Amino acid sequence: MYSLLTLLNLGSSSPQRLAEHSVRVSRALDATLHLLDNLLNWSMAQIRNEGMKPKVFALDDLVEECLTLLLNDAERKELMFQNHLTTRCFVRADVDMTRLILRNLIGNAIKFTPSGGCISIANRREGAFWEIAVADTGVGIPKADWDKVLGIGVRSTLGTDRERGTGLGLRLCKDFVEMNGGKLSFTSELKTGSVFRFTLPAVAKEAHLPITSVQDEAEDASVAAG
Repeated sequence: MYSLLTLLNLGSSSPQRLAEHSVRVSRALDATLHLLDNLLNWSMAQIRNEGMKPKVFALDDLVEECLTLLLNDAERKELMFQNHLTTRCFVRADVDMTRLILRNLIGNAIKFTPSGGCISIANRREGAFWEIAVADTGVGIPKADWDKVLGIGVRSTLGTDRERGTGLGLRLCKDFVEMNGGKLSFTSELKTGSVFRFTLPAVAKEAHLPITSVQDEAEDASVAAG
């Protein structure tokens, strides 16, 4: 931002040069905001005495919300979203943690999928859990790096459009999934794509009342902010 403002104040840069710097600044700010978001959630999980706040909610509604939120990023890279969640799936978990898990997994799929690719979300019942799978047709992960993917302090890799990451996202997802009683796993094939899966405790449909919906959560947050 400082370099861009300096160029603007000088007033001698061509529109093309300013546009190039604007793109770089935009990418840097995206990475910084993502880092701050992850750090805030990470620190919150570590220092809050009250811990997580599990509630019953419809996981498919939260998936739809996250897909809508990240649609612009996908469209910018000409990627297609496919939502294959055909069954309502009620879970008991911390809504904010689950939202961050989905945003990170879908965001990573966008980051590592080249233009024209596809990202799909599917669900299935696994005993006492609901499983969500985020699949992409991206660059994939070399098998030699599989053990490093969910580790702490892992250096982030540039995306297909040179997007920068923080190295915290997947570790944060793993911690949050496990704190909510589930598991995070993945499979990947180089130059073919990856599938990240996580589970959360399921709630029987007849036992889901009272439900705190995702919309209610958003309204509560809006009232609190106001």
